Amino acid sequence: FFIMTSNTSNGIRSRLAQYLPNHLVFQMNDKYDYSSLLARTKITPSPIPGRGLCKLDSVYEFQAAVPVEKDTLNNFVLEKIKTLQTQYPQSAPKVPVLPEVVTLSDVAAELKGLNSVPIGIEKESLNVRSLDLAKETVSMITAAEANDEFKIVVGMILKELSTLIGTECYVYDAEKLLADYSSGLSYYDMEDYYRIKDAETDKKNDSNLLENFKKFGQIAFDMNTKYKDSSFDPASLNDEKERVCVIVGLEKFKTILGGEFDGAFSGLVSMLKGMPKVSFIIVDTCDNMKKHEFEAWYKDTLSGTRGVWVGNGISGQYTLKSSLSARILSAKIDKFFGYYVDGNTTVLVKFISDAGEEVEEYETL
Repeated sequence: FFIMTSNTSNGIRSRLAQYLPNHLVFQMNDKYDYSSLLARTKITPSPIPGRGLCKLDSVYEFQAAVPVEKDTLNNFVLEKIKTLQTQYPQSAPKVPVLPEVVTLSDVAAELKGLNSVPIGIEKESLNVRSLDLAKETVSMITAAEANDEFKIVVGMILKELSTLIGTECYVYDAEKLLADYSSGLSYYDMEDYYRIKDAETDKKNDSNLLENFKKFGQIAFDMNTKYKDSSFDPASLNDEKERVCVIVGLEKFKTILGGEFDGAFSGLVSMLKGMPKVSFIIVDTCDNMKKHEFEAWYKDTLSGTRGVWVGNGISGQYTLKSSLSARILSAKIDKFFGYYVDGNTTVLVKFISDAGEEVEEYETL
Protein backbone atom coordinates (compact mmCIF):
# COMPACT_ATOMS: atom_id res chain seq x y z
CA PHE A 1 0.00 0.00 0.00
CA PHE A 2 1.27 3.46 -0.90
CA ILE A 3 0.23 6.63 0.87
CA MET A 4 1.46 9.90 -0.63
CA THR A 5 1.01 13.34 0.86
CA SER A 6 1.31 16.84 -0.53
CA ASN A 7 0.52 20.31 0.80
CA THR A 8 -0.33 21.74 -2.64
CA SER A 9 -2.84 20.66 -5.26
CA ASN A 10 -0.14 20.16 -7.90
CA GLY A 11 2.48 18.64 -5.61
CA ILE A 12 1.95 15.20 -7.21
CA ARG A 13 2.30 15.16 -10.99
CA SER A 14 -0.89 14.35 -12.86
CA ARG A 15 0.65 11.34 -14.62
CA LEU A 16 1.38 9.78 -11.22
CA ALA A 17 -1.84 11.00 -9.58
CA GLN A 18 -3.97 9.04 -12.07
CA TYR A 19 -2.76 5.83 -10.38
CA LEU A 20 -3.96 7.08 -6.98
CA PRO A 21 -7.76 6.65 -6.94
CA ASN A 22 -8.41 7.70 -3.35
CA HIS A 23 -8.02 11.39 -2.49
CA LEU A 24 -8.49 12.71 1.02
CA VAL A 25 -8.48 16.48 0.80
CA PHE A 26 -8.17 18.53 3.97
CA GLN A 27 -8.37 22.31 4.25
CA MET A 28 -6.93 24.02 1.15
CA ASN A 29 -6.01 27.69 0.79
CA ASP A 30 -7.81 28.06 -2.53
CA LYS A 31 -11.42 26.86 -2.88
CA TYR A 32 -10.78 25.94 -6.52
CA ASP A 33 -8.26 23.30 -5.41
CA TYR A 34 -11.13 21.10 -4.23
CA SER A 35 -12.60 21.11 -7.71
CA SER A 36 -9.32 20.21 -9.40
CA LEU A 37 -8.64 17.37 -6.95
CA LEU A 38 -12.16 15.94 -6.72
CA ALA A 39 -13.54 16.30 -10.24
CA ARG A 40 -15.24 19.67 -10.36
CA THR A 41 -17.05 19.60 -7.07
CA LYS A 42 -18.62 22.76 -5.67
CA ILE A 43 -18.50 21.44 -2.11
CA THR A 44 -16.00 22.90 0.35
CA PRO A 45 -15.37 21.53 3.86
CA SER A 46 -16.46 23.46 6.92
CA PRO A 47 -13.60 25.45 8.54
CA ILE A 48 -13.25 22.99 11.41
CA PRO A 49 -9.97 21.25 12.40
CA GLY A 50 -9.91 17.73 10.93
CA ARG A 51 -12.68 18.40 8.41
CA GLY A 52 -12.10 17.41 4.76
CA LEU A 53 -13.56 15.99 1.56
CA CYS A 54 -13.28 12.57 -0.09
CA LYS A 55 -14.76 11.05 -3.24
CA LEU A 56 -16.59 7.73 -3.21
CA ASP A 57 -19.64 7.40 -5.46
CA SER A 58 -19.96 11.10 -4.85
CA VAL A 59 -18.07 13.76 -2.89
CA TYR A 60 -18.57 13.57 0.86
CA GLU A 61 -17.46 15.69 3.76
CA PHE A 62 -15.74 13.79 6.57
CA GLN A 63 -14.37 14.48 10.01
CA ALA A 64 -10.96 13.09 11.00
CA ALA A 65 -10.10 12.54 14.65
CA VAL A 66 -8.17 15.42 16.21
CA PRO A 67 -6.21 14.21 19.25
CA VAL A 68 -5.69 17.54 21.04
CA GLU A 69 -6.69 21.19 20.90
CA LYS A 70 -5.36 23.13 17.92
CA ASP A 71 -3.01 25.28 20.02
CA THR A 72 -1.10 22.25 21.35
CA LEU A 73 -1.20 20.14 18.20
CA ASN A 74 2.34 20.91 16.99
CA ASN A 75 3.96 19.98 20.31
CA PHE A 76 1.86 16.83 20.47
CA VAL A 77 2.99 15.73 17.01
CA LEU A 78 6.67 16.43 17.77
CA GLU A 79 6.51 14.35 20.95
CA LYS A 80 4.73 11.54 19.10
CA ILE A 81 7.48 11.57 16.43
CA LYS A 82 10.19 11.23 19.10
CA THR A 83 8.32 8.33 20.73
CA LEU A 84 7.90 6.48 17.43
CA GLN A 85 11.53 7.02 16.44
CA THR A 86 12.61 5.42 19.71
CA GLN A 87 10.11 2.58 19.42
CA TYR A 88 10.85 1.85 15.74
CA PRO A 89 14.50 2.68 14.96
CA GLN A 90 14.34 1.05 11.52
CA SER A 91 13.69 3.39 8.62
CA ALA A 92 13.19 3.08 4.90
CA PRO A 93 16.44 3.14 2.89
CA LYS A 94 17.25 6.42 1.19
CA VAL A 95 16.32 6.67 -2.46
CA PRO A 96 19.69 6.44 -4.23
CA VAL A 97 20.76 9.34 -6.45
CA LEU A 98 23.95 10.26 -8.27
CA PRO A 99 25.13 13.48 -6.61
CA GLU A 100 26.34 16.38 -8.71
CA VAL A 101 29.53 16.19 -6.65
CA VAL A 102 30.38 12.99 -4.77
CA THR A 103 31.78 13.83 -1.35
CA LEU A 104 33.44 11.65 1.25
CA SER A 105 30.33 11.99 3.41
CA ASP A 106 28.22 10.45 0.59
CA VAL A 107 30.16 7.18 0.86
CA ALA A 108 31.24 7.24 4.51
CA ALA A 109 28.91 4.40 5.53
CA GLU A 110 30.84 1.97 3.30
CA LEU A 111 34.27 2.80 4.73
CA LYS A 112 34.79 -0.33 6.81
CA GLY A 113 38.55 -0.86 6.74
CA LEU A 114 41.13 -1.83 4.15
CA ASN A 115 38.72 -4.40 2.72
CA SER A 116 36.22 -1.65 1.85
CA VAL A 117 37.64 1.74 0.83
CA PRO A 118 35.03 3.65 -1.22
CA ILE A 119 36.16 5.38 -4.42
CA GLY A 120 32.81 6.70 -5.66
CA ILE A 121 29.29 5.83 -6.81
CA GLU A 122 28.47 3.58 -9.78
CA LYS A 123 26.54 5.48 -12.44
CA GLU A 124 24.14 2.67 -13.36
CA SER A 125 23.39 0.90 -10.07
CA LEU A 126 23.99 3.96 -7.83
CA ASN A 127 25.76 1.62 -5.40
CA VAL A 128 28.92 2.75 -3.64
CA ARG A 129 31.97 1.17 -5.28
CA SER A 130 34.83 0.26 -2.95
CA LEU A 131 38.39 -1.03 -3.27
CA ASP A 132 39.40 -4.15 -1.37
CA LEU A 133 43.02 -3.33 -0.50
CA ALA A 134 43.25 -6.37 1.77
CA LYS A 135 42.44 -8.81 -1.05
CA GLU A 136 45.45 -8.00 -3.25
CA THR A 137 48.99 -7.03 -2.25
CA VAL A 138 49.22 -4.36 -4.97
CA SER A 139 46.45 -2.20 -6.46
CA MET A 140 46.73 0.14 -9.46
CA ILE A 141 45.26 3.63 -10.02
CA THR A 142 46.06 4.99 -13.46
CA ALA A 143 44.99 7.46 -16.14
CA ALA A 144 46.03 8.81 -19.52
CA GLU A 145 47.62 11.85 -17.86
CA ALA A 146 48.38 13.11 -14.36
CA ASN A 147 46.11 16.17 -14.45
CA ASP A 148 44.21 17.95 -11.68
CA GLU A 149 41.31 15.50 -11.96
CA PHE A 150 43.66 12.57 -11.38
CA LYS A 151 45.28 14.36 -8.43
CA ILE A 152 41.96 15.10 -6.72
CA VAL A 153 40.59 11.56 -7.12
CA VAL A 154 43.74 9.95 -5.71
CA GLY A 155 43.93 12.63 -3.00
CA MET A 156 40.40 11.86 -1.81
CA ILE A 157 41.24 8.15 -1.53
CA LEU A 158 44.32 9.00 0.54
CA LYS A 159 42.19 11.28 2.69
CA GLU A 160 39.99 8.30 3.45
CA LEU A 161 42.98 6.14 4.35
CA SER A 162 44.25 8.82 6.73
CA THR A 163 40.95 8.58 8.65
CA LEU A 164 41.32 4.84 9.28
CA ILE A 165 42.25 4.60 12.92
CA GLY A 166 45.10 2.12 13.39
CA THR A 167 46.21 2.28 9.75
CA GLU A 168 49.57 3.78 8.91
CA CYS A 169 49.74 5.24 5.40
CA TYR A 170 53.13 5.90 3.80
CA VAL A 171 53.15 7.99 0.62
CA TYR A 172 56.28 8.18 -1.56
CA ASP A 173 55.38 10.88 -4.07
CA ALA A 174 58.02 10.97 -6.78
CA GLU A 175 55.83 13.32 -8.87
CA LYS A 176 55.00 15.67 -5.97
CA LEU A 177 51.40 15.23 -7.07
CA LEU A 178 49.70 14.92 -3.69
CA ALA A 179 51.40 17.50 -1.48
CA ASP A 180 48.00 19.14 -0.80
CA TYR A 181 46.74 15.86 0.71
CA SER A 182 49.72 15.03 2.92
CA SER A 183 48.03 15.83 6.24
CA GLY A 184 47.80 12.76 8.46
CA LEU A 185 50.13 10.73 6.25
CA SER A 186 53.80 9.78 6.39
CA TYR A 187 54.54 11.77 3.23
CA TYR A 188 57.81 12.08 1.27
CA ASP A 189 58.27 13.71 -2.14
CA MET A 190 60.84 14.41 -4.86
CA GLU A 191 61.64 17.89 -3.55
CA ASP A 192 63.08 16.34 -0.40
CA TYR A 193 65.15 13.93 -2.49
CA TYR A 194 66.71 16.59 -4.73
CA ARG A 195 67.29 19.07 -1.92
CA ILE A 196 69.21 16.44 0.05
CA LYS A 197 71.08 15.22 -3.01
CA ASP A 198 72.15 18.71 -4.07
CA ALA A 199 73.29 19.59 -0.56
CA GLU A 200 75.25 16.33 -0.37
CA THR A 201 74.03 15.82 3.15
CA ASP A 202 73.93 12.55 5.06
CA LYS A 203 71.64 10.15 3.19
CA LYS A 204 70.07 9.12 6.50
CA ASN A 205 68.36 12.49 6.77
CA ASP A 206 64.75 11.92 7.84
CA SER A 207 63.35 13.75 4.78
CA ASN A 208 65.17 11.51 2.28
CA LEU A 209 62.57 9.61 0.23
CA LEU A 210 64.88 6.64 -0.39
CA GLU A 211 65.97 6.21 3.20
CA ASN A 212 62.44 6.52 4.49
CA PHE A 213 61.25 3.90 2.05
CA LYS A 214 63.95 1.62 3.40
CA LYS A 215 62.58 2.21 6.91
CA PHE A 216 59.14 1.14 5.72
CA GLY A 217 60.72 -1.84 3.99
CA GLN A 218 62.38 -2.91 7.23
CA ILE A 219 59.05 -2.77 9.08
CA ALA A 220 57.38 -4.86 6.38
CA PHE A 221 60.33 -7.29 6.29
CA ASP A 222 60.12 -7.83 10.07
CA MET A 223 56.38 -8.49 9.77
CA ASN A 224 57.05 -11.01 7.01
CA THR A 225 59.66 -12.78 9.15
CA LYS A 226 57.13 -13.11 11.98
CA TYR A 227 54.55 -14.36 9.48
CA LYS A 228 56.88 -17.03 8.05
CA ASP A 229 58.09 -18.15 11.49
CA SER A 230 54.46 -18.85 12.44
CA SER A 231 54.04 -21.09 9.38
CA PHE A 232 52.07 -18.30 7.67
CA ASP A 233 49.45 -18.00 10.39
CA PRO A 234 47.56 -14.68 9.93
CA ALA A 235 46.93 -14.58 13.69
CA SER A 236 50.64 -13.99 14.22
CA LEU A 237 50.12 -10.43 12.91
CA ASN A 238 47.12 -9.59 15.05
CA ASP A 239 49.15 -7.15 17.13
CA GLU A 240 50.47 -5.37 14.01
CA LYS A 241 48.90 -2.24 12.53
CA GLU A 242 47.55 -2.27 9.01
CA ARG A 243 49.95 -0.44 6.71
CA VAL A 244 49.41 1.00 3.25
CA CYS A 245 52.32 2.03 1.03
CA VAL A 246 51.45 4.39 -1.86
CA ILE A 247 53.95 4.90 -4.68
CA VAL A 248 53.14 7.95 -6.82
CA GLY A 249 55.13 8.09 -10.07
CA LEU A 250 56.54 4.60 -10.46
CA GLU A 251 59.02 5.57 -13.20
CA LYS A 252 60.60 8.42 -11.21
CA PHE A 253 60.49 6.34 -8.05
CA LYS A 254 62.58 3.71 -9.80
CA THR A 255 65.08 6.40 -10.80
CA ILE A 256 65.42 7.53 -7.19
CA LEU A 257 66.05 4.00 -5.93
CA GLY A 258 68.47 3.33 -8.77
CA GLY A 259 70.34 0.06 -8.33
CA GLU A 260 68.44 -0.62 -5.10
CA PHE A 261 65.05 -0.78 -6.85
CA ASP A 262 65.22 -4.51 -7.51
CA GLY A 263 65.90 -5.37 -3.89
CA ALA A 264 64.36 -2.54 -1.87
CA PHE A 265 61.09 -2.43 -3.80
CA SER A 266 60.45 -5.21 -6.32
CA GLY A 267 61.93 -7.90 -4.06
CA LEU A 268 59.93 -6.57 -1.10
CA VAL A 269 56.64 -6.51 -3.02
CA SER A 270 57.08 -10.07 -4.29
CA MET A 271 58.06 -11.29 -0.83
CA LEU A 272 54.94 -9.76 0.77
CA LYS A 273 52.50 -11.22 -1.76
CA GLY A 274 49.56 -12.76 0.08
CA MET A 275 50.64 -11.51 3.51
CA PRO A 276 47.91 -9.66 5.45
CA LYS A 277 48.27 -6.22 7.03
CA VAL A 278 50.43 -4.66 4.26
CA SER A 279 49.05 -3.27 0.98
CA PHE A 280 50.55 -1.26 -1.88
CA ILE A 281 48.89 1.23 -4.22
CA ILE A 282 50.77 2.19 -7.38
CA VAL A 283 49.73 5.54 -8.90
CA ASP A 284 51.02 6.60 -12.31
CA THR A 285 49.96 7.25 -15.91
CA CYS A 286 49.29 4.23 -18.12
CA ASP A 287 52.36 4.89 -20.30
CA ASN A 288 54.69 4.85 -17.29
CA MET A 289 53.00 1.78 -15.83
CA LYS A 290 53.39 -0.12 -19.09
CA LYS A 291 57.19 0.32 -19.00
CA HIS A 292 57.29 -2.11 -16.07
CA GLU A 293 54.78 -4.74 -17.16
CA PHE A 294 57.47 -7.32 -18.00
CA GLU A 295 59.29 -6.98 -14.67
CA ALA A 296 58.96 -9.99 -12.39
CA TRP A 297 57.33 -8.14 -9.45
CA TYR A 298 54.75 -6.53 -11.79
CA LYS A 299 53.75 -9.82 -13.42
CA ASP A 300 53.66 -11.48 -9.99
CA THR A 301 51.45 -8.95 -8.18
CA LEU A 302 49.59 -6.78 -10.70
CA SER A 303 47.04 -7.78 -13.30
CA GLY A 304 46.22 -5.96 -16.52
CA THR A 305 42.55 -6.64 -15.81
CA ARG A 306 42.36 -5.15 -12.31
CA GLY A 307 42.60 -1.51 -11.33
CA VAL A 308 41.04 1.95 -11.33
CA TRP A 309 41.05 4.21 -14.38
CA VAL A 310 40.41 7.95 -13.99
CA GLY A 311 39.00 10.07 -16.83
CA ASN A 312 38.82 9.50 -20.58
CA GLY A 313 41.21 7.52 -22.75
CA ILE A 314 40.83 3.97 -21.46
CA SER A 315 40.01 2.62 -24.95
CA GLY A 316 43.32 3.76 -26.44
CA GLN A 317 45.75 1.93 -24.13
CA TYR A 318 46.68 -1.60 -23.09
CA THR A 319 47.87 -1.18 -19.50
CA LEU A 320 44.41 -1.76 -18.01
CA LYS A 321 42.25 -4.06 -20.12
CA SER A 322 38.46 -4.08 -19.84
CA SER A 323 35.86 -6.64 -20.90
CA LEU A 324 33.67 -3.86 -22.34
CA SER A 325 33.73 -3.15 -26.06
CA ALA A 326 35.94 -0.40 -27.47
CA ARG A 327 32.79 1.38 -28.68
CA ILE A 328 31.50 1.74 -25.13
CA LEU A 329 34.88 2.66 -23.66
CA SER A 330 35.59 5.28 -26.31
CA ALA A 331 32.46 7.28 -25.40
CA LYS A 332 33.40 10.58 -23.79
CA ILE A 333 32.70 10.69 -20.05
CA ASP A 334 32.30 13.72 -17.80
CA LYS A 335 34.88 15.04 -15.37
CA PHE A 336 35.51 12.92 -12.26
CA PHE A 337 34.18 9.78 -13.93
CA GLY A 338 36.22 6.69 -14.65
CA TYR A 339 36.20 2.91 -14.52
CA TYR A 340 36.62 0.23 -11.89
CA VAL A 341 37.97 -2.90 -13.59
CA ASP A 342 38.19 -6.33 -11.97
CA GLY A 343 38.32 -9.26 -14.38
CA ASN A 344 34.99 -9.50 -16.18
CA THR A 345 33.57 -6.63 -14.13
CA THR A 346 33.89 -3.09 -15.50
CA VAL A 347 31.68 -0.35 -14.08
CA LEU A 348 31.52 3.37 -14.74
CA VAL A 349 32.08 5.25 -11.48
CA LYS A 350 31.66 8.87 -10.45
CA PHE A 351 34.62 9.38 -8.15
CA ILE A 352 34.82 11.22 -4.85
CA SER A 353 35.99 14.73 -5.69
CA ASP A 354 35.24 16.77 -2.59
CA ALA A 355 35.84 16.35 1.12
CA GLY A 356 32.46 17.72 2.21
CA GLU A 357 31.96 17.18 5.95
CA GLU A 358 33.49 13.74 6.01
CA VAL A 359 35.77 13.90 9.06
CA GLU A 360 32.97 14.19 11.60
CA GLU A 361 30.79 11.59 9.86
CA TYR A 362 33.22 8.68 9.73
CA GLU A 363 32.83 6.12 12.47
CA THR A 364 35.93 5.23 14.42
CA LEU A 365 37.26 1.95 13.08
